[in-house]
Amino acid sequence: MPAEPRNSNRLQLVRDEILRLDPDGSRIAQVLRNTFDQLYNGQLTGRYRWDQLYKTEKTHCGTLIEINLHLEFEFLNGDDMDYKIAGIEVDCKYSHRLNGWMIPPEALNHVCMLLWAEDTASPIWNLGLVEIKTEHLNS
Repeated sequence: MPAEPRNSNRLQLVRDEILRLDPDGSRIAQVLRNTFDQLYNGQLTGRYRWDQLYKTEKTHCGTLIEINLHLEFEFLNGDDMDYKIAGIEVDCKYSHRLNGWMIPPEALNHVCMLLWAEDTASPIWNLGLVEIKTEHLNS
């Protein structure tokens, strides 16, 4: 198995691959939309908004987003993290609160894909990539 590229290159390689697969972000946006709709399940539950979900459903959202991105983009399984993108181990983290990501200690020295989305009348989302270093983590 070939070694991962040096740290300085990893973010660029992952970024380039994501942009190659989804140059305008429409596929990621659709995954987020579909995941929210999957959680709400409005026809069955009568719920159509984030604030109507139970706490456990909100917690489960990040896992569903991770799975749905995996399915949409057919990322390879990571050995230690969620995916391999461009041969790089990548951990996927979602937060409904901007800057609210929970980064596990095992992500140290790995690339994390950080997602945030707000499902409102004017939906917005962001995706960022960061190499997790000790200074990025808190207790």
